[in-house]
Amino acid sequence: MKEKGMIRVTKTKKGHFDAKLDIGGKILPAPFLKQTDDSLNGKECEIVREKGQVKELWIDGTMRYGQRKQQEKTYSLPDSLSIKDTFLPKDTRELDIQDIDNFGLKLNKAARYEKGWRREQADYKFVFHKPKKDTKKENIPGFMIRADFRNLPIEMLAQRNRDAVEKSLSYVETISLHFPGKLAIGLGQHSVYETSLTLHPVYGMPYLPGSSLKGVAANYVIAEYFGGEEKTAYEDDGFVLLFGNQKHKGSVSFFDALPTAHPNVEVDMLTPHYGAYYGKGRAPGDYGKPVPVPFLVVKNTPFQVMIGTKENSIIPDGKWKGKKVLDVAREELVRALMETGIGAKTAIGYGAGEIE
Repeated sequence: MKEKGMIRVTKTKKGHFDAKLDIGGKILPAPFLKQTDDSLNGKECEIVREKGQVKELWIDGTMRYGQRKQQEKTYSLPDSLSIKDTFLPKDTRELDIQDIDNFGLKLNKAARYEKGWRREQADYKFVFHKPKKDTKKENIPGFMIRADFRNLPIEMLAQRNRDAVEKSLSYVETISLHFPGKLAIGLGQHSVYETSLTLHPVYGMPYLPGSSLKGVAANYVIAEYFGGEEKTAYEDDGFVLLFGNQKHKGSVSFFDALPTAHPNVEVDMLTPHYGAYYGKGRAPGDYGKPVPVPFLVVKNTPFQVMIGTKENSIIPDGKWKGKKVLDVAREELVRALMETGIGAKTAIGYGAGEIE
């Protein structure tokens, strides 16, 4: 049930803008409503509360905070989880475990181990997806790993992350980044499978490491402004101030980006056509046999990207002379994520972000 209220924005002694919600004369804190001015002061709004906590905030018919509940997905294949077919301890394999809440544990610790489903893979291997095959010669029921994050308090984790960052630094920029298409992050990391997916070490959900965000921004800047010459970039005072070098630490911190809604993880397919050329050095040709390789992607998921600095100093010289360091970092990071993307397979459209 929605309750009507009003937004109150006041300026603090430090010059920041603090937003609160006035619901029938009762004032509620709204740390999730970040403001750079008082333009929303006096604005009417609607909220949805659960056990006293604000779960949704609507302004002019648009949800500005909160998330719609993830609907239970329908799958064409059964789940890949099979405890008896893992390398878990014997007493664990004898338990009747139907599902594992933490997707990271489910994917990497309870990895299914069985005979390969292709002729060239007659040996046993770890698999999370097997296509269904029903012919006169063979009948393979198939399976695919299911990712369900509905039990994760995504909203609370994102808010806690924001609070921690804002307490640690004086100047912070928050960017709402949405991936309407597919995102393949950590595809080539070490894994028991042929491919991988970057998952949070504690919560088991997909996330964007801060080091990856910094790398994307730095590479974009080097290619865009310095002709792809890293040595030339390190001669620029602004670049060094932003990203650092071997002698000096960069003044801008790039934090891990957590999802702000339940992630959608799906199975995608990579089909190398010239395996013999890459693996055995044979001449490439159209006579090669395509070998499909399943991999996991994140689809249609928003993320909270945060960067910050202790001192938002003015760049003294170089490409961005006279600009504030955090303003430049935000501008170039946004351009990099929108124009080049992040993760693997960006050349064919994967990892392209949109700013909400």
